[in-house]
Amino acid sequence: MTSAARIARRGTTLIELLAALTALGVLGTAAVGLLGAMMRAVQLQRGAGGVAATVRAAGAILPSELRGLAPADLVAIAPDSISYRATRTLGVVCAASATEVRLRAGADWSFGWRAPSPGRDTLLLFADADPSSEADDRWLAVPVLGVGPATCGAASATAIATRLDSAAASALVTGGPARIAEVMQVKLYQTGGSWWLGARSVSAGETVQPVVGPLAARGLAFVALDSAGAPTTVAASARSVSVSLRALSEPLHHGAVVTTLTDSVATVLRLRNAPWP
Repeated sequence: MTSAARIARRGTTLIELLAALTALGVLGTAAVGLLGAMMRAVQLQRGAGGVAATVRAAGAILPSELRGLAPADLVAIAPDSISYRATRTLGVVCAASATEVRLRAGADWSFGWRAPSPGRDTLLLFADADPSSEADDRWLAVPVLGVGPATCGAASATAIATRLDSAAASALVTGGPARIAEVMQVKLYQTGGSWWLGARSVSAGETVQPVVGPLAARGLAFVALDSAGAPTTVAASARSVSVSLRALSEPLHHGAVVTTLTDSVATVLRLRNAPWP
């Protein structure tokens, strides 16, 4: 009988079975480890993409909302919130009295996000009693009491009912700019156990709604800076606003270990019409 025939007749030994099982176990463990590593990589990639998307969204929303502010538009600023007059419509004054201001109508004369809203919006009018001096130039804030169609000569206009004293009405510049604005607030806001960038219309009496997040517990900060770059709490002295935001990913689970990824963005927005030394 040949040696091959004797081995075939003998069968598989226990040592050979143990060796085969050990090899299969090693391969199985390696496969499970590789699958776990792939799943962790997918989680990390998804978490990194989510936190990066939060930072991109905040980096687009905050500058677009705050970049057009002037020092006089700052209503209040705290370490985790800022309240400000947000311009919603721009127009040109064509007539004014103590009870009504008319703005030229049409795409060439008026543009903005929406139509004026009585009771919610404020009408900001440029006043200049002495054109030869800049010392008296200012913006008058008056209420929007009503809105309706009107004319200025042969041209169409929008009539805004308001209240103006005679001195203020006489200081208005025909052909001068007008702004329709509402008071908005952006703040660090907590809901459902997570922190968010929240926003609301103060003028409309809205409650804060989450806009971008989740953020770190102290992941949103505002600082008003004067012309020397030093922090200030006086709105008239502010020349720029520093904004920083730190975003978190959704929790990433690796067995019993839970981790989060972070990313951040910071910028300094210079206020418009702010004199510098």
